[in-house]
Amino acid sequence: MKKNLTEREFEIMEALWKSDRPLHAGELMERTSTISANSIHRIISHLLSRGYIKIVGTVQISKVNSRLYAPLISAEEYTWEQMNKIFKKEDGKSPVFSLLKYLAKKNKNKTEDLKQELLDIINNMD
Repeated sequence: MKKNLTEREFEIMEALWKSDRPLHAGELMERTSTISANSIHRIISHLLSRGYIKIVGTVQISKVNSRLYAPLISAEEYTWEQMNKIFKKEDGKSPVFSLLKYLAKKNKNKTEDLKQELLDIINNMD
């Protein structure tokens, strides 16, 4: 299981997840609000070494070649990993069980709505 992303790492990952193509450092900097030019390469290097992103090619910008980055883990996979950390397995059951149990307790008066939403999700699974 991978370590948690820092806020700035998550911001970069979110930009990559939302993009329909690999991005270079300049594009990542444009799509993030809190990351400076001085920090972007250090954060990218950290994400590369931790296995969150990969280099998928290069693109020429002016006279300089820039690396293109793509995520190695989807937003859904990251969310699942985080959920597994938060909702520990209960009696050998899936962490989803703990999450659903929590949601049911918090939404006692909306249990039927929750059941219907779950049935809709199950029925629409590929």
